[in-house]
Amino acid sequence: MHVPRPQAPAHSPRAQGIGRALAIPAALFAVITGLTYAFLSVAIPTVPVVMHVRWKPAVSVEQRTELERRFTLTAGELDSGTTWKYALLDASTGNIRSLIQHEAVDDTAHINRVRFRPEFAQDRQRRLPVYAAGTGVAGCAALLLLAAVRRRVAPIATTESGRLPVFDSAALVGRAETVSPGPLRPSASSGRPEPVEGHGTRPTEDAPVLDRRQAAGAAALCTALATAGMVALAGAPPGPALASVLCVYVCGYVVGALLIRRGTRRPGVSLAVVRTVAGLLLSTVAFLLSLVLALPWFTLPAFLIAGVIVVRRGEAFALPQVGWPPTKDGIAAAVLSLMILSPIWVSLIYMAPGPFPPVFYNIDTAYTLEKVHALVAAQSYPPPSLSNVGIHRSYHYGSQAMAAFISRGTHLPAHQSLFLVILPLLTGGLLAAAAATARHLCPALPRAVVVPLLLVSTPSLSRSFWHAFAPQLGSALAAGDVSLSALFGNTSLWGVLSNESMNVGGDFMILGSIAGIAAAPLWGWTLAAFLIGSSMLVKTTVGVALVAGFGLAELWRTLTSPRPWPSRQALLAASVFIVTFVAFFVVSFESNFHLELDLLYHLRQVVATGTLTGSLLDLLWLCLPIAIVWTAGLSDPAGRSVPYLLMSLAPLILVNVTRLNNTGVGGGGSGDDWLQNLHAVPFLLHAFALSLAAARWARLGRPRQRAFLAVTGATAVSVALAASYYSVTLIRDPQSGTDFVDNRSLAAALAVIPTEGTMVVTNDLRYPAGNFTRDYRQMQIPALFGHQAFAVNYAHEAVEERRGLQELLQQPQWSDAILDAARMHHWTHLVIRKNYAHAEPLPLQRVFENEDYAVFTFPE
Repeated sequence: MHVPRPQAPAHSPRAQGIGRALAIPAALFAVITGLTYAFLSVAIPTVPVVMHVRWKPAVSVEQRTELERRFTLTAGELDSGTTWKYALLDASTGNIRSLIQHEAVDDTAHINRVRFRPEFAQDRQRRLPVYAAGTGVAGCAALLLLAAVRRRVAPIATTESGRLPVFDSAALVGRAETVSPGPLRPSASSGRPEPVEGHGTRPTEDAPVLDRRQAAGAAALCTALATAGMVALAGAPPGPALASVLCVYVCGYVVGALLIRRGTRRPGVSLAVVRTVAGLLLSTVAFLLSLVLALPWFTLPAFLIAGVIVVRRGEAFALPQVGWPPTKDGIAAAVLSLMILSPIWVSLIYMAPGPFPPVFYNIDTAYTLEKVHALVAAQSYPPPSLSNVGIHRSYHYGSQAMAAFISRGTHLPAHQSLFLVILPLLTGGLLAAAAATARHLCPALPRAVVVPLLLVSTPSLSRSFWHAFAPQLGSALAAGDVSLSALFGNTSLWGVLSNESMNVGGDFMILGSIAGIAAAPLWGWTLAAFLIGSSMLVKTTVGVALVAGFGLAELWRTLTSPRPWPSRQALLAASVFIVTFVAFFVVSFESNFHLELDLLYHLRQVVATGTLTGSLLDLLWLCLPIAIVWTAGLSDPAGRSVPYLLMSLAPLILVNVTRLNNTGVGGGGSGDDWLQNLHAVPFLLHAFALSLAAARWARLGRPRQRAFLAVTGATAVSVALAASYYSVTLIRDPQSGTDFVDNRSLAAALAVIPTEGTMVVTNDLRYPAGNFTRDYRQMQIPALFGHQAFAVNYAHEAVEERRGLQELLQQPQWSDAILDAARMHHWTHLVIRKNYAHAEPLPLQRVFENEDYAVFTFPE
């Protein structure tokens, strides 16, 4: 008898889940966007475009009148000279192109001369879809966030005894990161480890995951997409682009297996990304140690790769376990998080293309890229300064060395290694560390709130947020102006502008350490100890804050423990810190920096600047979620949240008992750099608040749950809106970005100068950002191609004795002393900015000239 074979369902549950996960946000986006577009089509009328046209002097009145009729220029009004103000009726691309390209037109204003469209503020055709799409994204994220929060506010079901359900830790580990056991404590009855209340207590879900073959296919697809994106968007060489992705996999993901407990099952995506960044940092430390020991740069990284293959074998190459499809909660968290991080991504798109960075954003970007070039060519440590010849400065080279390591190993250009590989990787690491923290520290709370909140560094406490924002908010409300520009116009307040690798890397070290501590029961302590101990190499002040905080938490643990003895994780972190400090700082420590005792230094600074009230409001805002939980009067016998509180207090104590004084010539005294230790405080306080709430979540009651989520959600959403506002502004007008610098004119001049065997001097040491307001820091010259300069940066390095030689190049008359200095100091090329003070004429051979710069060679 023939038995028919059962037919597979037409649509598997996984396919249905994927389709549903993608269809819901897509449908929400389409509906909100469509309704918004329809509303705006009615609300924003079609009006003439106001523009200015400067006619050429030879154009007669009759010709101008005929051209006005031809191009539909109405309501003509003479502005000045031959410039007229008009209302343009026909704003089509063809009409504007014909107008701009007409031989009688000298110039135009309020018109995009590249796209042949009106400026964005007047271009109804572009504004409608952009505003509608932006509203669609924001509305979709808000609805998903609301759905996630509403589902999570209800208390978690408890057992008959009133306790939260406890899951078997071995089974949980077997599910990789699907469910985390969180911090463990011995059970009173069995002695076996069990999760602490609120940590790892999310009900288990058999979420589908990709199998090994699907994961391998996804990894190959991601590799191909990353390579194609680097080639298409930035013009990166295909071979080096692919090699850089493979280098990140081997030197990051594979080497990172050494930092994870042996026997850990296939990692989830968040652990995989954190492990990759930490592993690449470990390989970079090996690279720098090779320079310290005067070995070939690849020696210790090669030993590290060989070691992980021998020790971990196939476990090091196991691909991550990818859960699919994503939940609404996860999608909302991803959208808000990407909004917060969007300023970094947008700025990278502008800085990465081509054989040199066409533009810079933020004042320290050029200095960062200079250090990448220096480390690419270095044969010893510390690398020689390219800004000031002969200077070897100790510095936090961690993130720059990561870029140099990739560039040396793959021949990818230095700026693309930094902007296309390292900064995106560090940014992804930030998001992954926040997601891992949410999973392991507070799984009972909605990720749509937790993950974005963990990315927020505002208020920083080093300068008052509310002191500046409260008057701005009051003025906007008084004027009835609640627009985004009125609320978020001063984007520097929101802590979203920093795109320098050491700052993004420092944030990763903070969040990675928090995630490592929270997930230590699963991952082991090696990762957290390594990140805390080596963080000084990535950002000095972050390292000081984390080591001091971890030390204070360890001191508290020792004093309250029955066995007053340092833990293994503390000894491991201390060992990593000592090796890092001795190898990379002690051997070349600059003695002009002195750490001095100064009681209440930070508090006196706050009082002196008149920001005491604003600073108190900052602290109140940070502590408000904590107060909401504490007022419930619920205890946490395990005390798992205390270490995060102690780690956040340590930087505050540090800046109120000490200060860092630069006693060198031109060093600037105590300055505000030491206050950057406070940057870690918001991250740690947010982690403390989330841990505190998670341990009591089921017992808080709905009013406090809603209040907690409202306060934390408002913080995350506000920063996300501020970041999105800046990103949209940057897309609309790239030149409006913070510390924008156009490098193209100077790069054309520097391109004719070889990078080897030359030394460059210039008459103009001003940095172009902010209309040349920063003098004595011309950091473009060493940053664009890696040229060696004689002395162009007096702000970061002490070379005061060279100012006299620099002034020779700014005299109106030529002096033979210039040639004497050139012979003595081996100057080879002189770059002249033509509209700045310099001798004229110059008795030197000119090898290049454009509108802004001229390049001359000194006689040999």
